Amino acid sequence: MGRSRMLDQEFGETTLRVLRETVLAHATDAGMPEGRALDVMLAVHELAANAVEHGGGTGRLRMSVTHRELICQVS
Repeated sequence: MGRSRMLDQEFGETTLRVLRETVLAHATDAGMPEGRALDVMLAVHELAANAVEHGGGTGRLRMSVTHRELICQVS
C-alpha cells in the first residue's frame, strides 16, 4: 500500500452508498489491490449498516491506510 491516508466520515441511512464509494476509492487510491479493496468496502458497509440499524440511525467511520496496514473503526 502507498502513503499514509486518513478518512473520517459521518454517515446515515441515506449516505451508505456514498460511504461505500468513498471507502473503495480511498483504499484503491492508497494502492490496495482492487479485489481486496472491494472486500474492505463490503465489510465496512456491513458494519455501517448495522450501526445505522442498531445505533440510532447514524455513525462515523475512521479509516487509516499506512504503508503496511489498513485500520477501520466504525462507531
